Amino acid sequence: MSKGPRGKKTYFVNAITLVERPKKAFAERHLGRIIKFHKSLDLLIMDELGHLPLDTEGAKVFSEVVSQEYEQGSIVLTPDCVKKSL
Repeated sequence: MSKGPRGKKTYFVNAITLVERPKKAFAERHLGRIIKFHKSLDLLIMDELGHLPLDTEGAKVFSEVVSQEYEQGSIVLTPDCVKKSL
């Protein structure tokens, strides 16, 4: 996570990581920390969306993260970009 323009909390993440990390946290019984982290964000930048293989569980996790972020902050979805260009 980093501070974006005007001190906004910004998180740049690969889409696969965005789905796999909550799935793992759920299995390890600490999903609440992941949810709290995402709720604290002002901007979520999700990269490599076109490379995201989704099973049923992954689709549910992805949907939940996107809907929470949509309600709380902003989202930028990219099919494939380079972090240096942002």
